[in-house]
Amino acid sequence: LIKSLRENKYDGMVCLHSSHASTNLFLKSFEAGADLSIPKPLVSQNLTHAIKFLPNRKGKDAQSTLLDRNFINEDGSWNFSAETALDLIPYPVFSKNRDGRYQVCNQSFATQILGLPKSQIGQRNFLELIDRIPAELAATYRRKDEELFASKGVQNYSAEVLCADGIRREVTYFKKAILDKNGDCVGLCGIMLPSVKWYS
Repeated sequence: LIKSLRENKYDGMVCLHSSHASTNLFLKSFEAGADLSIPKPLVSQNLTHAIKFLPNRKGKDAQSTLLDRNFINEDGSWNFSAETALDLIPYPVFSKNRDGRYQVCNQSFATQILGLPKSQIGQRNFLELIDRIPAELAATYRRKDEELFASKGVQNYSAEVLCADGIRREVTYFKKAILDKNGDCVGLCGIMLPSVKWYS
Protein backbone atom coordinates (compact mmCIF):
# COMPACT_ATOMS: atom_id res chain seq x y z
CA LEU A 1 0.00 0.00 0.00
CA ILE A 2 2.78 2.43 0.96
CA LYS A 3 4.70 1.71 -2.25
CA SER A 4 1.55 2.22 -4.31
CA LEU A 5 0.82 5.57 -2.68
CA ARG A 6 4.42 6.67 -3.23
CA GLU A 7 4.17 5.81 -6.92
CA ASN A 8 1.12 8.08 -7.10
CA LYS A 9 3.10 10.98 -5.61
CA TYR A 10 1.46 11.05 -2.18
CA ASP A 11 3.73 12.79 0.36
CA GLY A 12 3.95 12.65 4.16
CA MET A 13 3.31 8.94 4.77
CA VAL A 14 2.55 8.03 8.39
CA CYS A 15 1.98 4.35 9.21
CA LEU A 16 -0.11 3.63 12.32
CA HIS A 17 0.14 0.09 13.59
CA SER A 18 -1.07 -2.01 16.51
CA SER A 19 0.93 -1.77 19.72
CA HIS A 20 1.49 -5.52 19.35
CA ALA A 21 2.96 -5.29 15.84
CA SER A 22 6.28 -7.04 15.29
CA THR A 23 9.62 -5.26 14.98
CA ASN A 24 9.89 -6.66 11.45
CA LEU A 25 6.63 -4.95 10.42
CA PHE A 26 7.82 -1.65 11.86
CA LEU A 27 11.11 -1.89 9.94
CA LYS A 28 9.37 -2.88 6.70
CA SER A 29 7.14 0.20 6.87
CA PHE A 30 10.28 2.41 6.84
CA GLU A 31 11.85 0.38 4.03
CA ALA A 32 8.64 0.75 2.00
CA GLY A 33 8.86 4.53 2.28
CA ALA A 34 6.94 5.57 5.41
CA ASP A 35 8.12 8.81 7.04
CA LEU A 36 6.84 7.77 10.46
CA SER A 37 5.67 4.44 11.84
CA ILE A 38 3.83 4.94 15.10
CA PRO A 39 2.06 2.46 17.41
CA LYS A 40 -1.51 3.03 18.54
CA PRO A 41 -3.05 4.56 20.55
CA LEU A 42 -1.89 7.98 19.42
CA VAL A 43 -3.17 11.34 20.67
CA SER A 44 -4.43 13.34 17.68
CA GLN A 45 -2.57 16.49 18.72
CA ASN A 46 0.72 14.56 18.76
CA LEU A 47 0.06 13.16 15.29
CA THR A 48 -0.65 16.66 13.96
CA HIS A 49 2.60 17.89 15.50
CA ALA A 50 4.60 15.02 14.00
CA ILE A 51 3.16 15.52 10.50
CA LYS A 52 4.09 19.21 10.63
CA PHE A 53 7.75 18.27 10.65
CA LEU A 54 7.72 15.47 8.07
CA PRO A 55 10.37 15.84 5.33
CA ASN A 56 9.36 17.41 2.03
CA ARG A 57 9.65 14.61 -0.54
CA LYS A 58 9.21 16.67 -3.70
CA GLY A 59 12.11 15.96 -6.02
CA LYS A 60 13.65 13.42 -3.60
CA ASP A 61 14.11 9.67 -3.74
CA ALA A 62 10.92 7.78 -2.82
CA GLN A 63 12.78 5.54 -0.40
CA SER A 64 13.92 8.42 1.84
CA THR A 65 12.66 8.05 5.40
CA LEU A 66 12.38 9.96 8.65
CA LEU A 67 16.17 9.54 8.94
CA ASP A 68 16.77 11.92 6.03
CA ARG A 69 19.07 14.88 5.54
CA ASN A 70 16.03 17.18 5.50
CA PHE A 71 16.25 16.73 9.27
CA ILE A 72 20.06 16.92 9.52
CA ASN A 73 22.42 19.88 9.53
CA GLU A 74 25.73 19.48 7.70
CA ASP A 75 27.63 19.25 11.00
CA GLY A 76 25.64 16.12 11.89
CA SER A 77 23.31 17.79 14.39
CA TRP A 78 19.52 17.62 14.11
CA ASN A 79 17.35 20.59 13.21
CA PHE A 80 15.52 21.78 16.33
CA SER A 81 12.10 21.09 14.82
CA ALA A 82 13.14 17.52 14.04
CA GLU A 83 14.40 17.00 17.58
CA THR A 84 11.01 18.07 18.89
CA ALA A 85 9.20 15.65 16.58
CA LEU A 86 11.56 12.80 17.48
CA ASP A 87 10.45 12.92 21.11
CA LEU A 88 7.05 11.72 19.92
CA ILE A 89 8.59 8.44 18.72
CA PRO A 90 8.43 5.71 21.41
CA TYR A 91 11.63 4.07 20.13
CA PRO A 92 15.20 5.24 20.88
CA VAL A 93 16.59 7.57 18.19
CA PHE A 94 20.08 9.12 18.13
CA SER A 95 22.70 10.78 15.95
CA LYS A 96 26.51 10.87 16.17
CA ASN A 97 29.20 12.88 14.43
CA ARG A 98 32.14 11.34 12.55
CA ASP A 99 34.15 11.14 15.80
CA GLY A 100 31.47 8.97 17.41
CA ARG A 101 30.16 11.66 19.72
CA TYR A 102 26.42 11.75 20.31
CA GLN A 103 24.85 14.88 18.85
CA VAL A 104 21.14 14.56 19.56
CA CYS A 105 18.86 11.84 20.91
CA ASN A 106 15.17 11.59 21.68
CA GLN A 107 13.61 11.18 25.10
CA SER A 108 13.23 7.42 24.70
CA PHE A 109 16.98 6.96 24.10
CA ALA A 110 17.88 9.20 27.03
CA THR A 111 15.57 7.62 29.61
CA GLN A 112 15.22 4.00 28.48
CA ILE A 113 18.75 3.32 27.21
CA LEU A 114 21.22 5.54 29.06
CA GLY A 115 19.09 6.71 31.97
CA LEU A 116 20.44 10.25 31.68
CA PRO A 117 18.97 13.66 30.85
CA LYS A 118 19.46 14.54 27.19
CA SER A 119 21.62 17.48 28.26
CA GLN A 120 24.19 15.03 29.68
CA ILE A 121 24.48 12.91 26.52
CA GLY A 122 25.36 15.37 23.75
CA GLN A 123 29.04 15.51 22.69
CA ARG A 124 29.96 12.43 24.75
CA ASN A 125 31.36 9.23 23.24
CA PHE A 126 31.47 5.58 24.33
CA LEU A 127 34.56 6.06 26.53
CA GLU A 128 32.88 8.91 28.39
CA LEU A 129 29.76 6.78 28.92
CA ILE A 130 31.56 3.61 30.02
CA ASP A 131 29.40 3.38 33.14
CA ARG A 132 26.32 3.21 30.89
CA ILE A 133 27.73 1.32 27.86
CA PRO A 134 29.88 -1.75 28.74
CA ALA A 135 33.22 -1.94 26.93
CA GLU A 136 32.42 -5.13 25.01
CA LEU A 137 29.17 -3.67 23.69
CA ALA A 138 30.85 -0.36 22.87
CA ALA A 139 33.47 -2.22 20.80
CA THR A 140 30.72 -3.82 18.69
CA TYR A 141 28.89 -0.52 18.23
CA ARG A 142 32.09 1.29 17.23
CA ARG A 143 32.99 -1.40 14.68
CA LYS A 144 29.54 -1.22 13.11
CA ASP A 145 29.69 2.59 13.07
CA GLU A 146 33.01 2.49 11.19
CA GLU A 147 31.55 0.07 8.65
CA LEU A 148 28.66 2.47 8.06
CA PHE A 149 30.97 5.49 7.77
CA ALA A 150 32.97 3.62 5.13
CA SER A 151 29.93 2.51 3.14
CA LYS A 152 28.14 5.89 3.34
CA GLY A 153 24.87 3.99 3.11
CA VAL A 154 22.35 2.34 5.42
CA GLN A 155 22.81 -0.46 7.91
CA ASN A 156 20.68 -2.74 10.06
CA TYR A 157 21.70 -5.46 12.48
CA SER A 158 20.72 -7.00 15.81
CA ALA A 159 22.77 -6.49 18.98
CA GLU A 160 22.45 -6.43 22.73
CA VAL A 161 21.97 -3.17 24.58
CA LEU A 162 22.22 -2.46 28.30
CA CYS A 163 19.04 -0.61 29.23
CA ALA A 164 18.71 1.98 31.98
CA ASP A 165 17.00 -0.60 34.23
CA GLY A 166 20.17 -2.75 34.17
CA ILE A 167 18.72 -5.46 31.89
CA ARG A 168 20.36 -6.44 28.60
CA ARG A 169 17.94 -6.74 25.70
CA GLU A 170 18.28 -7.45 22.01
CA VAL A 171 17.37 -4.67 19.61
CA THR A 172 17.55 -4.13 15.86
CA TYR A 173 19.54 -1.09 14.80
CA PHE A 174 18.48 0.74 11.64
CA LYS A 175 21.08 3.40 10.81
CA LYS A 176 21.91 5.79 7.99
CA ALA A 177 25.09 7.70 7.19
CA ILE A 178 24.86 11.50 7.17
CA LEU A 179 26.57 13.05 4.15
CA ASP A 180 27.46 16.68 3.56
CA LYS A 181 26.93 18.51 0.25
CA ASN A 182 30.24 17.12 -1.03
CA GLY A 183 29.23 13.54 -0.31
CA ASP A 184 31.58 13.17 2.65
CA CYS A 185 30.35 11.25 5.67
CA VAL A 186 29.99 13.52 8.70
CA GLY A 187 28.09 11.20 11.04
CA LEU A 188 25.15 8.87 11.36
CA CYS A 189 21.64 8.71 12.69
CA GLY A 190 19.76 5.65 13.87
CA ILE A 191 16.72 4.13 15.50
CA MET A 192 16.64 1.11 17.85
CA LEU A 193 13.72 -1.24 17.38
CA PRO A 194 13.02 -3.60 20.32
CA SER A 195 12.84 -7.31 19.64
CA VAL A 196 10.14 -7.50 22.30
CA LYS A 197 7.83 -4.86 23.76
CA TRP A 198 10.11 -3.59 26.53
CA TYR A 199 9.35 0.14 26.24
CA SER A 200 6.67 1.78 28.33
